[in-house]
Amino acid sequence: MTKVTVIIPSYNVEDYLDECIESVLKQSLKDIEIILVNDGSTDKTLDIIKKYEKKDERIKYIDQVNQGLSVSRNNALDIASGEYIFFLDSDDYLSKKSLENLYNKASKDNLDVLYFDATSIFENEKLKKEKSVFSNYYKRQNDYSDVYNGQELFSLMKKNKEFRPNACFQFPRLQFLKDNNIKFIEGIIHEDECFGLEVALLAKRASHIKEEAYVRRVREGSIMTNSKALKRSYGYFKTIMVISEYIDKYVERKYFNDFYSYVSNLRESSAKFFNECIDKCEVDEFIKYLSLSDRYFYKLMIESYGKKVHTIDDLKKNVDSLKKDNKNKNSLKFLAKTKIKNSTKKIKNKVLSKMDKTIKVSVIIPVYNCEKFLDECLTSLINQSLKNIEIICIDDSSTDNSYEILNKFKKKDKRIKVFKQEHSNAGNARNLGISKAKGEYLLFLDSDDYFDKDLCLKTYNAATKNNAEIVLFSATKIDMKNNTKENMNYCLLDTNLIPIKKVYSSDNIAVKLYKSSSSAPWSKLFKRKFILDNKIEFQGLPNANDVFFTRMALSLAKRMYALNEELVNYRFNHGTNSQTLKYKDPLSFTEAYIKLKEELVKRNLFDKYKQTYLNTVICETVYNYNSTKSKDAQDKISKYLKKSGIKELGLENIDEKLIYEDEKYDEFKKIISKSKTSK
Repeated sequence: MTKVTVIIPSYNVEDYLDECIESVLKQSLKDIEIILVNDGSTDKTLDIIKKYEKKDERIKYIDQVNQGLSVSRNNALDIASGEYIFFLDSDDYLSKKSLENLYNKASKDNLDVLYFDATSIFENEKLKKEKSVFSNYYKRQNDYSDVYNGQELFSLMKKNKEFRPNACFQFPRLQFLKDNNIKFIEGIIHEDECFGLEVALLAKRASHIKEEAYVRRVREGSIMTNSKALKRSYGYFKTIMVISEYIDKYVERKYFNDFYSYVSNLRESSAKFFNECIDKCEVDEFIKYLSLSDRYFYKLMIESYGKKVHTIDDLKKNVDSLKKDNKNKNSLKFLAKTKIKNSTKKIKNKVLSKMDKTIKVSVIIPVYNCEKFLDECLTSLINQSLKNIEIICIDDSSTDNSYEILNKFKKKDKRIKVFKQEHSNAGNARNLGISKAKGEYLLFLDSDDYFDKDLCLKTYNAATKNNAEIVLFSATKIDMKNNTKENMNYCLLDTNLIPIKKVYSSDNIAVKLYKSSSSAPWSKLFKRKFILDNKIEFQGLPNANDVFFTRMALSLAKRMYALNEELVNYRFNHGTNSQTLKYKDPLSFTEAYIKLKEELVKRNLFDKYKQTYLNTVICETVYNYNSTKSKDAQDKISKYLKKSGIKELGLENIDEKLIYEDEKYDEFKKIISKSKTSK
């Protein structure tokens, strides 16, 4: 096993990265791996990383769209193989024997985590004066060289005001992090606070070495020196929310007050930075995009600051007053813990009662001449185990009794909303549904299907727990001609490409992204804010109107999560859905992929997804050609390809090295040859 993995997240640090990497390559300990993460840099950072990757076989690199420090570190942890982990910021560097000395101490004492010190250098004299607090901030004066459990060492350091949660100044064992599922909270700053506290809470063997192993650069524009008051406030808040549960569950009574007061200080810091945000519009804009639970807890915490309510701050005052009465210390600690636990329950109950009135999922259903299946469809939705949903039905000017059935169900259940549009297909109906939706997440379902009772609950829980923009799941395919059933993983959820029950990004599977799942929107839950922010809409095509929407969403998603469960019962071969009738408009799919190509180019994403795009268009051309069952429709496809389609779809001069569907490509070439001979 490699002794140490050094993780270096990098964002626009071309001026510092060479020095950082060189300091690692020159380490006296040679048995290391180095994972460099380019977090969507716009300068020459990636070029520098690639240069070093070619230079030294110990180097691996990850190239991702900009997602922040936490995502960069988490992605690197996923592929790390070292016994111990060293987190190094890309504008800092190491002293020559850092890794050797840390590893020798950690392995000798069989530590879960080893803390160490750092020295600070300043980019200029002005910063040195302004940020003088950092001059000796990372140098501990006291000795902690014995082996402790994490909570005891935290308590000792805190009493001496020497606990530092920074990930860069601790040397954790990788297996310890994995066993306790310790990662960085994504999407916040001050992510080290929670990480550092979790490590201290859960480590069984911890120690400190008096070695300035790290050189910290204090510079303009770094996360350390930037003051973003609102984001700082929210970062502390997220730490409080996560770590409070750990404290209640894991902290020994004798160390409780130390953790308790530390979290109380974080709360004061959160409120302090929030109060620096004098721009109310900025605050309102920021808060409205938080998850529902975060929004309520965050507002409650800020609003209650300084008031006599059941909050951590108020409880601390109560405990302090009891101290004056010379109460027994042990019972005092127990009382403090009980008060926090009970007050947390009260706050949660208050928040959850408010949340019960909010809509968690908006289910959007286009309806056109579906009276045969509509009862079963709607019944399966009103019986969902998740009750906080709305069911938005858009009748596309049905000519049967579908509209009457919708209104019958509307009278039964107030969560059902019915709208009617002039006949313009499912894509426009779904767009209308999006404009009416109020839910945190969106489900686009079809009116001829029916659904598992836990569809909304399971997908919503997966989305909120993992902060996912898209949750993917599978379905059961029901052939209405012979009533046979089969699992649809082969097209909805390619488990060879998609990690199950693990957050992943479009970056992780870019070359085969569209192969990983079909364009069916009914096998995916979408975060509404993500759809609105990226201005993704359905096309108003007779068929294939979902291609652009779904493929574009997959291309833009930074956080996806897959449930390997069949939650939809998908009916086909009943003669009324758009797939059955697509022979009437056989070229809709080409319009969809042209639109997708144009948008990818516009957003500077086409090169990234070129390979998956080419292979998907080839496969879809073959599929649509073979499945029309109509000679006229096939001729239209062939003639279109011959006239202008190959160029418009971007299929001219294909580099065959990019093809991974050889059989489909051979069929595609045959269709082209037919187009050349057709009259």
